[in-house]
Amino acid sequence: MKQLQLKEVIEEFKQSFIKNSLKYYTEADIHVDFFRILEKELNRINCLFFDDQNKQSVLHREYPTFNRILKDKDGLYVPQREINQNEDLRSRLKKQHRGAFDIAIWDPEQSWMLAELSDKSSSQNQKRCYFEAANDNVVPYNPVKYAFELKFNRLSKGLFKELYNDFYKLSLRNGRDNEEDILEGYLIYSIRKSPIETSGFIRKSYPWESYFLSDESYFLDKLMSVTNRRNLRIETNFTLSEQIKYSGTKTERKNRAFADEIVKKLQMVWADSLENNPEKKINIVITVSTTNSVFGFKEGVR
Repeated sequence: MKQLQLKEVIEEFKQSFIKNSLKYYTEADIHVDFFRILEKELNRINCLFFDDQNKQSVLHREYPTFNRILKDKDGLYVPQREINQNEDLRSRLKKQHRGAFDIAIWDPEQSWMLAELSDKSSSQNQKRCYFEAANDNVVPYNPVKYAFELKFNRLSKGLFKELYNDFYKLSLRNGRDNEEDILEGYLIYSIRKSPIETSGFIRKSYPWESYFLSDESYFLDKLMSVTNRRNLRIETNFTLSEQIKYSGTKTERKNRAFADEIVKKLQMVWADSLENNPEKKINIVITVSTTNSVFGFKEGVR
């Protein structure tokens, strides 16, 4: 997998989105396009299939996470630290379903050692994938090494919650030990300009740059300045304004307090993830459809 050029894959997708964003109508369209680019790259290095007889692919969509995931009343995933400290939460977790990565890539260097695979995606979890361990023992094994979460046109307060939940899935240890955990996780967020400009949020008293996007700008600025950035990369095709406008309304104060809460949870989750696996990497990539971005920012990467 050392030859897998994920940076080039993401750049190809970004340029395709920027130049022709109107071809995407739903988030599923985003998934399909990104999946095809990944498939092309895996074919290029002759790593798409690991089994010459059955032609088992290492590339999968909606692939189950190793662990079950618990949401709170607000729809946010509960940090593992809080679950470990609360017996009631641990009991509730046992009744939960597993999550799923939008796209996952198995490690072809290890996948050949899988002794059994399920044909039914709904039951494809760690009980269906086995690793031939020492002394002829067969133990559960999770071969996922790269995982991707994708979103399309997610702005407003929903961006805070969805980014945290996606980040949580990628941060959570995805196996029995660090060797089974994913190497890298990617959050790919794509935002198209035209629907936003015509969505009815333009108001005479609040220009859309300062009203509709001020909370998102505040959230992204907080996210980019998290104290523990080790192995965490945040990339955009714009830079934030030097001064993020603030109207001081009750709604805006509430949204910014929620943004602070989300960033605090994200920092907690990331700190726990690095403690479990110091080598894990997560990349957050946010792209808008034109260089003259809807955010009113200048083009660049931070």
